[in-house]
Amino acid sequence: MKHDQTDILVVDDRLERLLALEASLTEPTLNVLKASSANDAFQHLLHHEPALILMNIEMVGITGFEMIKLLRQHDRLQDVPVIFLTPDEKPEYLHQAYQHGAADCVSDFCDPYILKSKIAVFSQLRKKTKAREKQVRKAEELLNQNRKHSDFLAQASFLMGGSVNYEDTLPDLSSLILTSGIADWFAIIEKDRNGREKPLFVQNANIRLSEKVKEALSSFVPHIESELLLCPEVTDVFLAQVSGNKKNLELYRSLNLTSGLSVPLLSRGKVLGFLILFNSDSKRTYSMGDLTMAQDLARRMMMAFDNAKFYRQAQAAIKARDEFLSVASHELKTPLTPLKLQIQMLMRALRSGSILEMSSEKIDKILLSSDRQLDRLSLLIDEILDIGRINQGKFSLNLERFDLVILVRNILERIKGQVEHTKCEILTQMPESVFVYWDRSRMEQVLVNLLTNSIKFGRERPVQLTTSRQGENVIIRVTDQGIGIAKQDQERIFKRFERVVSSNHFSGLGIGLYMVSQALEAHQGKIHLESDLGKGSTFTLSIPIHGSESPLGQTRHSLNISEVSAWE
Repeated sequence: MKHDQTDILVVDDRLERLLALEASLTEPTLNVLKASSANDAFQHLLHHEPALILMNIEMVGITGFEMIKLLRQHDRLQDVPVIFLTPDEKPEYLHQAYQHGAADCVSDFCDPYILKSKIAVFSQLRKKTKAREKQVRKAEELLNQNRKHSDFLAQASFLMGGSVNYEDTLPDLSSLILTSGIADWFAIIEKDRNGREKPLFVQNANIRLSEKVKEALSSFVPHIESELLLCPEVTDVFLAQVSGNKKNLELYRSLNLTSGLSVPLLSRGKVLGFLILFNSDSKRTYSMGDLTMAQDLARRMMMAFDNAKFYRQAQAAIKARDEFLSVASHELKTPLTPLKLQIQMLMRALRSGSILEMSSEKIDKILLSSDRQLDRLSLLIDEILDIGRINQGKFSLNLERFDLVILVRNILERIKGQVEHTKCEILTQMPESVFVYWDRSRMEQVLVNLLTNSIKFGRERPVQLTTSRQGENVIIRVTDQGIGIAKQDQERIFKRFERVVSSNHFSGLGIGLYMVSQALEAHQGKIHLESDLGKGSTFTLSIPIHGSESPLGQTRHSLNISEVSAWE
């Protein structure tokens, strides 16, 4: 039978009539199947579903009426149209034929052209009916698939939303995927910062995997060139493409994979990995509907991942804020306590008249100490206010031309008392002058923070400060021989509220180096740290001179911190 031919089953126990019908129905579009009895007809119907049955109404044994009753009891054949053939025209035959569900009833002497026309009409109707039934089945299958996918995605969302620890939900999500009939294999491939891919999670519905296979799967990374992949049928050519090497190819062949798909795990437009699903034992075939579902699942996974990440970040920020407020409260009280005591002592002396007996040196010492406490308090308040300004997205610079060497000398004089108190020494190496076009107060804040940190953690050893000019940049280095900073802490100490050592041992708000980094970024400068535990630290600043030849009195420039990264 050709694909464009229509099957017609002719059932008649009269051999001469059977051959005559076959001859009269010879057409390129018809494939005539013959049966000389009801039993022969049922044998044909076991393997074929004809578009129409042409049947003698008066067969011996099982009549045409009895046979159509049997056909109507069979789900697959109950809608096949039947045209009865009668030896002569009997009105009662036509009436009974319609009662039994026949499409028509014609005489043996019917014009062959009319018979072929009736066959064409009824077979065409049958074809259209079958096509509609096929469409309905496809629609029902698609509806069931969508319902299954919708139910699965709802369960997956509920599962992933139940924990802020994303890694803990992967085994449960894997179990849901495998038991819901979504896949026989479930894998998540992640990309590291260098773009290298490695398996984060691989699971199979068959928990009795051999240890050899489990070990091999620990490096399961299919080489998928396309971010979006649908493979309805896994072929050896496909396995060779994704395996990357002969060892992996043999492993993939042993898994008996039949169909697969891969979708990217995207976070803010960046590919962080892949979600991979394969079928094997179930023999299921993936379609575009499955690919769409996998994309939806990947989006929900990344949403849960981002939510968990943001939650952890928020918790960390709240913890850092609370710690900062606690430390800030302590730090603000530290200068206030001695300041209050010194003022109270002077007030008592004034009221009792004993102030006249106090030497000018002692009064001067008390006032100098109070002045230092006020300076410290002012510095703390300025740092807290600067944090507020940065949080609002703005950081102001008041650019002016000045001599950096003079600024450094003024700073050293200002912190002289603190240096003496820590029994430290600051050694300088500077040219006679270095004129820059910076914000004087911000750069003073930078240098004060670096120098006070160095003497605070310097273990009473000398601190080296050098300044020099390299091309259009000024290089400033502050080197101490103190406790040092561990490698893993060297990046985070430039973030807000980060501290390397406990506030119980060293004072400070934990925002000094953060303010340093922000001020340098606003000046288009950079800071580099070299340090080892127990061997001290070196902070190297590289800052553009920025128009040192410009005239004095330039207007104030307001810089948005969100734009700073574009300058780097």
